Amino acid sequence: MALAEVYPLVTARVLARPFTYAVADDVERGAVVSVSLGGRRVRGVVVDVGVEAPPEVSISDAGPVVDRVPDALVELALWLADYYGSTPARALALVAPQQPARRGERRRPSSRDVLPGEPEPRELTPAQRSSVARIVAALDSGGGHALLHGPTGSGKTEVYLQA
Repeated sequence: MALAEVYPLVTARVLARPFTYAVADDVERGAVVSVSLGGRRVRGVVVDVGVEAPPEVSISDAGPVVDRVPDALVELALWLADYYGSTPARALALVAPQQPARRGERRRPSSRDVLPGEPEPRELTPAQRSSVARIVAALDSGGGHALLHGPTGSGKTEVYLQA
């Protein structure tokens, strides 16, 4: 296992430093891992891998990788924290937001939730039939542009649908 510097994503200013955790060998910078901190599990962002362990400190194992953040966003967040005088954890939380947990399957819409469409007209008007024929002929001959002009409610959308 490799050692990594991880910023726990907490807002407390007193924790404005990285902690060293043991991570799997395939974990890279930008991995969001689950870490144990003060008796609870929090998310943390790996900012450096392959670090040396501080002397006389017991190293905890980090949990699984739960998300990933691109390296460029990690770099940006650390710069933001330094430039604006914030904690790195607060800035990293901006680029690694918590994903809301689903509480179950999304319900399917019932028939009362669905808006009914208008029924198809029994027959098109002569002007609509002529327009459909001209649009279909244009499409069959290789395309082109078609613009229907008319007042609201005159059936332009139905012409496009029929064509």
